[in-house]
Amino acid sequence: MTEQEIKQDYKMFSQCWRLYKKYAVIQQIDDNTWNLFLKETGELYEQFKDSPMLKVLWGTQKAIDELWTNIEKGGQSNG
Repeated sequence: MTEQEIKQDYKMFSQCWRLYKKYAVIQQIDDNTWNLFLKETGELYEQFKDSPMLKVLWGTQKAIDELWTNIEKGGQSNG
């Protein structure tokens, strides 16, 4: 693995972390919030779609989906 590839992986991890951090604390999920999340996720997908690290983005989406599903069911966010 080259230094450039490692830097690219780090960039993806960092951007996924920021996406998670931004949306994990939301307690009121509405259509605007959901659409913004999908938009930002789509932008990250386009940026990293050729990277083997794309699975980090899918993991981030899954984690947010689980948090929001729990909130919608009346539970608490663990974020």
